Amino acid sequence: MAALKTLIDYGAPFQVKTIGALLTRKEFVQNIHDILSDEHFPNPAHKWIINEILQYWNKYHTVISMDTLKIEVKKIDNDVLKTSIVEQLKEAYRHSDDELQYVEEEFTAFCKNQQLKTALLSSVDLLNSGDYDNIRHLIDNALKAGQDRNIGHEYNKDIETRYREDYRPTIPTPWPMLNQLTQGGFGPGDLGIVFGNPGGGKCLDENAMIEIEYPEYGLELVNNQGKTYTLWIQPWEEFNIDGYHLYGWQVNNLFTNLKK
Repeated sequence: MAALKTLIDYGAPFQVKTIGALLTRKEFVQNIHDILSDEHFPNPAHKWIINEILQYWNKYHTVISMDTLKIEVKKIDNDVLKTSIVEQLKEAYRHSDDELQYVEEEFTAFCKNQQLKTALLSSVDLLNSGDYDNIRHLIDNALKAGQDRNIGHEYNKDIETRYREDYRPTIPTPWPMLNQLTQGGFGPGDLGIVFGNPGGGKCLDENAMIEIEYPEYGLELVNNQGKTYTLWIQPWEEFNIDGYHLYGWQVNNLFTNLKK
């Protein structure tokens, strides 16, 4: 099947859908940002949008938001270009879900073909000079261009995206304080770590349900001489009894059960 040579051959609707996918699909931009170029787009408004997408991706590693685009559009001095960009952005967002898989696959194939074409044209002079190593390098890079780069969740690079209100639907926990600290609960890609001092109540078993209402308590014990004395124990004081690591409240439960 013959490939189309330019984006003009695909028509304006396809170009609009492609920009819509680039504005909303992070995985799409991630895979082709290294072979994406404004030179493929004949429309000046599209060229501006593509440049903004690439600049934002290179700096923040995520798709550019509508709020950011609104700010950047205000900086444009050319009123005609500004109006055209606004109209094209509206169209792109309106069609961002149309034929998504086909548009992404077709545009990725187009960019790969353009990359390979550039590599072959650049190899002509290298071939005349016998520089086969650089020819091989150019061709290899062209063949690898646009490959799937989705390696899973990247915690550091995805921070900016995760904390957008329109991206981060949260599931609240039963604890209001934790919801406040996590900005509404846990969202997609969040990494939650519970840490604290030993005996601080991190356990996720029945220990987490223990409520201690007093700072310390006394255990009535009898020594070897038969005399009774009181051993004062703090709830989170640590003990080692017969090789078992126990806290004060566990020791209390142990002796209470023994008395029964």
